[in-house]
Amino acid sequence: LEAEKVFAVVAFLMSVSSGLLCLVFALCWTSQTARSYSNTRSLLMAGQALDPTTLLLFTLVPT
Repeated sequence: LEAEKVFAVVAFLMSVSSGLLCLVFALCWTSQTARSYSNTRSLLMAGQALDPTTLLLFTLVPT
């Protein structure tokens, strides 16, 4: 029971932190796109860098 409680707390903390990271990325993404369309290349680069993090979140959410 003790180990299960500890594991549940760790999983809960991981899910909360990953959700917060996803929110931060989404907010930064929308603010960057709304601010200016001139630097589309940097936005595309950010999107490519965002793909692994979204995959990581998709793997973390079921756990």
